[in-house]
Amino acid sequence: MVSSLISNQNSQSQYQANLLTNRPNLVKVLVEDVDDVVGCEGILTRLHPTQSYEVTPYSADPSIRGKGKAHIIKHSTQFGPHMIGCVDSDNDWLLCQWSATGSILKNNPYILQTYAYSIENLAAQPYGDSECMLECTLNSCDLQRNLDNDYRDFLNFISIKTYDILIWHLLFVKEGIDINKHQLGWGCIFGNDIYSDIINNNLLSICDKRKLVLKRFSERTDSLQSGYELKYESLKEDKYRLQNYLESNYGLQEANSYLFVRGHDLQSFLMYNFFSPVYMALKKMYIDTIKSKTFGEERRNAIEHYHNLLKDFEGDYIRKVNYIHDTSNPITQRIAEDVRIAFG
Repeated sequence: MVSSLISNQNSQSQYQANLLTNRPNLVKVLVEDVDDVVGCEGILTRLHPTQSYEVTPYSADPSIRGKGKAHIIKHSTQFGPHMIGCVDSDNDWLLCQWSATGSILKNNPYILQTYAYSIENLAAQPYGDSECMLECTLNSCDLQRNLDNDYRDFLNFISIKTYDILIWHLLFVKEGIDINKHQLGWGCIFGNDIYSDIINNNLLSICDKRKLVLKRFSERTDSLQSGYELKYESLKEDKYRLQNYLESNYGLQEANSYLFVRGHDLQSFLMYNFFSPVYMALKKMYIDTIKSKTFGEERRNAIEHYHNLLKDFEGDYIRKVNYIHDTSNPITQRIAEDVRIAFG
């Protein structure tokens, strides 16, 4: 287990091991879990290609309570240029002033953070989705070519509608009240069972499904927000103060609030309600084209070959790091600066 080895390992001992194995430029990178491995490696390789990276999900240490992030933070004093940690920020960046973990992340240059809630939020940024869908389905048509613009509009709507909910949830965390409320709240608006009747209705076009999903999403966010305002009326001034603070100091706004909601919930919602219907439609269109041009054994072989070439969009989606190419992206700028500082 990594946790049993790391207690006797630090950046300097890692460097000595690198010399013995003739890999002087190797950096050992600890991430929270296996889902973060490919995304983190892609970001580091893009931003600092002169190093090589051995990215490892951190194994649980029974002596430490909490998930992978807690374990990485616990051992962060052992980090250096040859051994670093990469973690999801969760709420710790936005609430750094009130978070002990946020303070550690801010002051240790060898723990890189996402700034967004998680790597899933980074992947949700509207960069390269049409290209990714083409690579996965091999089907180039208007539905695929328009995907980037359609997704940007869809995501922008979601971001705007979740903004006030996000502020409430950050306030709950800051004040240490109803600490599970923000988790339950995200489930109330992102839960896929809420939209399954729409997505599974084969009589609806993809466009109509999106419209109905967004309409229901809007209704549920409005209802949740109204409930918060009624139940926590005494906290409204605190909410406005926190909102002004986050807008002024962190650039939080409606257009980017999707970066700071619970990442797993957001990704699952986007996959189920936006990307999967497109993926299934493109796949069906391609197979229908095969059927229209082939017969018998040739048709069966062609369809089987296509199935073998198909790639899982959800798996590739989380691996894309196209946003790293956008130097105007504030998240990219922060991560790039952190990488530069960590490796000199």
